[in-house]
Amino acid sequence: MMTREQAAKTAEDLLRAGNIIEAGWVLMLLARAPDGTPQHIINSMKMAFFLGARHMLEALVMSHEQNLSDATMQRVVDDLGKELDAFEAKTFLRSAATGTPH
Repeated sequence: MMTREQAAKTAEDLLRAGNIIEAGWVLMLLARAPDGTPQHIINSMKMAFFLGARHMLEALVMSHEQNLSDATMQRVVDDLGKELDAFEAKTFLRSAATGTPH
């Protein structure tokens, strides 16, 4: 497993190279996968992470192609943020209640 410093450097390099999702994956893996996580679990996590990113991209592209107003596009982005915030809060509450990392 990478150190935080190594992950930050790797993510920075990936961002510079235009690999935004991979950079997020590196940072998410460091933050959410305990040391010793089996490789097949990490592979499944990465698949889910990238599929989620694909869905987000397609949703944003579809919204853009519908020529929505700036205000409506802003609402879409705000709604996405609220949904992610709610998921994180629920996940962290469950983690705190059970003592598990996720």
